[in-house]
This record gives sequence, C-alpha cells and structure tokens, in this order.
Amino acid sequence: MPGKINPVIPEYAISVSHKVYSNDILISSLCGQGILELNAYLPVIGCAVIESLNLLIASNNTLLRNLFTGLEINESEGYQSLIHSPSITTALTPHIGYHKAAEMAKLMKERKIDIFEANNLLKALDPEKLKIILLPGNLMKLGFSLDEI
Repeated sequence: MPGKINPVIPEYAISVSHKVYSNDILISSLCGQGILELNAYLPVIGCAVIESLNLLIASNNTLLRNLFTGLEINESEGYQSLIHSPSITTALTPHIGYHKAAEMAKLMKERKIDIFEANNLLKALDPEKLKIILLPGNLMKLGFSLDEI
C-alpha cells in the first residue's frame, strides 16, 4: 500500500518482550523445583537469563538505531493536538469530577474547540489552574518525569 509505514521494529520489540516474559515463567518454574540447595535445572535457568538479556540488548539497540535516532518532535503542533483532544479531560477528573470532565469532552468534540475554550464556556476551573494542570510536567507526574526522557 503506498505511504504505509512498516511497523517491523515495534513488532520486533513486542515479540522480544513476549519471549522475555516466557523465559521469566520458565525461570520461575524451574527455580521452584530445586531440591535443598541443588537445582538440576541451573543450566536451563542460566541459558534463559542470558537469552533474555541478549534479546533485550538487541531490541534496545534496534529501537535506538531504527526508530528513535533522527526523531524530531514538533512541540507546538503536539501541544495543539493535545489541547484539542477530548481525552485530555481525563487529567481534570480529580479536580472537577468524572461527570463534569465528560461534559467538557463532549462539548469539545461537538464544537471542535480546545479545552481552554470549553472551560471558558462551562466555567469548570479557574483558567490559571487549568494552565497549571495541563503543563506537560504536571500531566506526567504519575508516570515518567521530563528529566527521565
């Protein structure tokens, strides 16, 4: 198909994660079958650990080389997409409640407006507080910090 982007690199990383997960199950199972201080399965356990490490290293290198290197982020366009996406109202749920956030999302979708315009119409939050909540660093507080990226 013309213009299709081939997703083999992310698919490879996902496949690696499945294999590492499978190895983890194997390792856990075999570790539990040791008797006293002897474990006849130690060679298989070691092989699975080494295989997992090699796969993770290869996957990280491939992601870096073929997916992330040269990636350019258009911050202003990304932010515009974010504030126009009704899903951003999820971040407001702790502040205005689920029903008010759902009402705001519906208004944004119907009128094709951003979250600031919807907030002005609904008067759900103080505009300055909304700006603070929607700062990228604050949106990521429960996940990664910007310093980790």
